[in-house]
Amino acid sequence: MKKTAVLVCMAALLASAQAWEQKPSPTIPKTAPETAKVAETAAPPAAAAPAPKFASMERPLALPAGTTVWMKLESTITTAFNKAGDPFAGRVIAPVVVAGKTMIPVGASITGHVIKISEKRRFRGRPLIDLHPESITMPNGERYDLSAVVAATNSTTNTSVNDEGEIHGSGIDRRDKLEMAAGTGAGLTVGAVAGGGKGAFIGAAVGATATAVHWLSKTKSAELPAGTEIMIELGRPVMLSASGASR
Repeated sequence: MKKTAVLVCMAALLASAQAWEQKPSPTIPKTAPETAKVAETAAPPAAAAPAPKFASMERPLALPAGTTVWMKLESTITTAFNKAGDPFAGRVIAPVVVAGKTMIPVGASITGHVIKISEKRRFRGRPLIDLHPESITMPNGERYDLSAVVAATNSTTNTSVNDEGEIHGSGIDRRDKLEMAAGTGAGLTVGAVAGGGKGAFIGAAVGATATAVHWLSKTKSAELPAGTEIMIELGRPVMLSASGASR
């Protein structure tokens, strides 16, 4: 009886073992590991790309050719004393504004040299001063080379500017004509007193001759006093740094 019970038990265990082996194992979705793997290796959200290096650099600002700048002389320039090679300096008296931005502020310094100067005889021509602006220095110390010519001067100097940028003094003017007339008239008066009508004629000739001699011995000067306002015009563009300009 015991032997039969043991055999029954063994048969039951054997049947249970076979049933367990035949039971299908739970299926795991093939996509799960791949999905997890993708989630684990996914790159973090991309940060904003850094701005290119050149975008953060200051871009130069251009003053175009033809730009005009008004300056005031800081010292007197005259044909009577100055010579070619003498330096001159001035200060900007009106801001230069391009597209709403002040490119050259009031107070900037302009320097250069006298390149030609001549003092003509009264009867031969007009005195000449030729200035060559060479550089501009901003109030912050930044310096830029210039290629410019004089375009105008204020009218109080009795000077004019030609197409080459040369400054000319006046030629024969009303005062000179009055001097000539006075000389001729003085000779006429003296001759009349001395010799009547014939003397008057001779005296007039002598007076005119004396006036001509006076003219031959005199020269005519041109002068730009300190404080003279001069307009210069750029002959080619000038590149300025952004820090040199202001709103």
